[in-house]
Amino acid sequence: ANWKLGKGKRAIAFINKAIELEPEKVRYHQWRGQMLEKSKRYADAAGSYKKARELADFRIDFYIAEARCRRQAGETDTAAEILETLRQTHRSNIGIYNELRKIYEEADQFKDAVAAFEDFVQVNPYRYQSWIALVQLCEASGDNRRAEWARRRGRRTHSFFDELLMVAQIKKEKKKKDAVEKS
Repeated sequence: ANWKLGKGKRAIAFINKAIELEPEKVRYHQWRGQMLEKSKRYADAAGSYKKARELADFRIDFYIAEARCRRQAGETDTAAEILETLRQTHRSNIGIYNELRKIYEEADQFKDAVAAFEDFVQVNPYRYQSWIALVQLCEASGDNRRAEWARRRGRRTHSFFDELLMVAQIKKEKKKKDAVEKS
């Protein structure tokens, strides 16, 4: 409530007191991280997300949030390390790849970003937006041949889903028509 009223420092003080009283409460560390992130205190926010992730069983969003804050705090190597480790076991999570893309783009490491997104579209080829991201990254890296390949593959994926939707719509209309004819 204090945060929404523009009293960010007061809200952080309250959450710090709550953590002091219940230091093992994961949610409090998460909230503290969110408040610190909104206050642009990224290094402190990363620490709070790290504590939350250490206390929680496994929450991938805490890892991604910590990496995002580390990137914003200028700790890009640490952020990339967190995300690359996650990518090995969670290859279909788009949040990991979107954060990695930001890190690699900011560092002008387009080839690393392309490699990451190529990995993602191999695991999850049905996400059209990821093909678009891959095209953009290939173009930014200067590999227009690879960008054209990704563009064709993405269109094929998009066309496939358009056809599936069309078939489903035809079946639905046929069922409706059959139901009307029976009554």
